[in-house]
Amino acid sequence: MKTNKLIENLISSFPNIEFASEHWRIYDGFVRGLMHEEGVLHPREYRDQQAVKLVCAQHPFSFEECINDPKGVERKQREYTAEWVRFLNGEKLPLREVDICSSVDQKVFDALCTQQSIESLRIKWLRCARIDRISGLKKLKKLYIGQASSLVDISPIAYLENLETLILCEPKKVFDFSALGELKKLRVLGICASRTENTTVKIKDTDFLSQMPALEYVDIMDVRL
Repeated sequence: MKTNKLIENLISSFPNIEFASEHWRIYDGFVRGLMHEEGVLHPREYRDQQAVKLVCAQHPFSFEECINDPKGVERKQREYTAEWVRFLNGEKLPLREVDICSSVDQKVFDALCTQQSIESLRIKWLRCARIDRISGLKKLKKLYIGQASSLVDISPIAYLENLETLILCEPKKVFDFSALGELKKLRVLGICASRTENTTVKIKDTDFLSQMPALEYVDIMDVRL
C-alpha cells in the first residue's frame, strides 16, 4: 500500500476506517454514473424517469455550426440552459438519482436543489462558488461533485443529515472541512485532486474524522495539511 505520512498517522488513529491506496474504488465502486444511459438534452425529452442523466449545458453542436455561426451556438446554448432552469424550478419531478453530465452554473444548481426528492446526485463540473441551496435536499444519501475548483465553502453540506457517501474532486479553494463532522451517517468520504494532474488538496486539519461514527472508507490520498 502506498501511503503518505498523514495517512500513516490516520491509520493508527482510526483502525476501524479503511484508507484508500487507489482512487479506482472511489470512482468505480461508490459512484454510480449512468454511463450507458442516453443523456436528456432538453426538458421536453424528460419522461418522468426516477434515475436520469441530464445535459443542462455543453450541448452537442455540429462542427459546421461551431465554425460558421459561433455566436448563434452560444445563443442557443444559453437558451437551452435557461430552459432547464425554468423546468427544474417548476413542478416537482419524481427524481431519485440524477447524473448531470455537463457543467452546472449557479442558476442550474439552485434550480436543481428545488427538487427535494433527489437521493443521489452526481455533478460532472461545478461552475459556481456557493452551494447554499443544497441544504434543502434532505433526502440526499449520495453526493459526488467533480471539478469543484470554483467551490469556496462546503459548510451547507453539513445539513445533509442522511448523507452516506460524499466525494469532492478538486475543492482547491476550500481549506476548512470541519463542517463535515456533522455528517453522522456518512460511511464513504473522498477528497480528491485532479485525476489527470499531479496536484494536492490542502486542508486545515483532519479532526472532523473523529466526529463521524459511521465512517468506513476514506480516500484522502491527495490531501496535505
